[in-house]
Amino acid sequence: MAEPLATFILKIKKQPDKYQNISAWWLIRQNYFLGKWLKKGGQYPDPVIRLFWRGKAELPQKDVHEQMTVRGMVGWADGYLEHYSNPTLTEYLRKMNTYTSFKAQQLYQDKINPTVVNTLLYFFYYPSRTFISLFLRHKGILDGWAGFLFSLLSSIHYPIQYVKLWELHEKSRLNNLR
Repeated sequence: MAEPLATFILKIKKQPDKYQNISAWWLIRQNYFLGKWLKKGGQYPDPVIRLFWRGKAELPQKDVHEQMTVRGMVGWADGYLEHYSNPTLTEYLRKMNTYTSFKAQQLYQDKINPTVVNTLLYFFYYPSRTFISLFLRHKGILDGWAGFLFSLLSSIHYPIQYVKLWELHEKSRLNNLR
């Protein structure tokens, strides 16, 4: 944890009455990806609510990258949170496998079917849109090779989750034939 954030948390703990009107705080998250701190590409600043008074916030647990549900006002914390979620390609791919399986299950439950239109969306449109958004619009290009890889790998989540969705439909179809 960065020093200013640690100081901020200690200040809240020492003077809780001074901060009682705030239920939770946005933290600026700095993301470490394949050996580099990303500064662009939608990865910095990357605000998340991770500091809150007990009982004042919770994760709905409905999605992989969801925000806290907060009862009350939300403030901004000083400093930033160092986020080491993807220090290696192996770790990134492990998480991508988990996230794409989770998303495929959500799509299946939402009754999204493999169709020609959905195939075009998940193999071409969504990946292109994601890559262009992260690499160009959010300036991931300024993070060099790491920014390019992050944008590219983020974009291929869509075809992978779609193939996993197709597998779920095939498994269901085969089970119904038995």
